[in-house]
Amino acid sequence: QWNVALGGVEVQGGRTLDGKPELVTLFPGALAVMRRLLFDESLKGVSVAVASKTTEGPWAHKCLEEIVINKEPLKKLADVVHFREIYYGAKQSRHFPALRDSTGFPYSEMVFYDDCIY
Repeated sequence: QWNVALGGVEVQGGRTLDGKPELVTLFPGALAVMRRLLFDESLKGVSVAVASKTTEGPWAHKCLEEIVINKEPLKKLADVVHFREIYYGAKQSRHFPALRDSTGFPYSEMVFYDDCIY
């Protein structure tokens, strides 16, 4: 659930080493991009997709639904994300082809960012 005081989605039962609640938040740069996609009229036609290889699919969807990207008017990350491929499986062989098929965009018209370094 979104924790207004802490500014993130609190991981149920999760605690950091110093005993504080564990939170899922956006990096400041990612937050700025999401806000720009939300409010910049010149970007209104941009579609946003999320692909994630995870064993915690329901939790990932919950984070998209709960992470606040703007307080007034209230907008959440899910308001910016148009397509989702969130499940366990290889991104190159399952997630990306599914995004291509669901969006109708060829790979040449997509931009991918990934925080995975392996």
